[in-house]
Amino acid sequence: IRENLSHRLSNLEIQYLKSARPLSAMDLITFRTKWLKAKETLGPVVKDKVNPHFKSKYADLTPLIDALHEALWPQGLDFEQSWNYHDQLMEITTEVFDSETGFSKIFISNLPMQKFSPQDGGSAITYGKRYALQAIFGIGTEDDDGNAVSKAPAKMTIDKAVKTISEHFPIQPS
Repeated sequence: IRENLSHRLSNLEIQYLKSARPLSAMDLITFRTKWLKAKETLGPVVKDKVNPHFKSKYADLTPLIDALHEALWPQGLDFEQSWNYHDQLMEITTEVFDSETGFSKIFISNLPMQKFSPQDGGSAITYGKRYALQAIFGIGTEDDDGNAVSKAPAKMTIDKAVKTISEHFPIQPS
């Protein structure tokens, strides 16, 4: 299983995982407590941008990221997002991590795409990042700007399948 993750991790991250202490049940409890405290401070995201092609409003990614940082950083939490395009899918990977315990949780969302042009790819990446963050942190808004991405033959979905580091590296009881 570690080998399957290696294509997504840098050499430094792989070296850390090999040498890292086993995570305890307390690490998971600490992470979840911080997560809930951060979520309590999150308010709704304001739809402050207009899509001129579809004449619809949407919440821009930057204010969403700023709001999440304001909620997460005081708890010692943060997130990183990356993307990968393969097999007509735009894969958005979001990792939420705790700087104190080293515990992290990974979420993977797949967005179907008929083709990959710079414009289509950029739209899918932005759309996927925004809606992945909204789903992970329970921030609801309407789907106003998914029109360009949803032209793919399959319906636009965000995978509900959640993959966690703990699935790959089981937590050892303390």
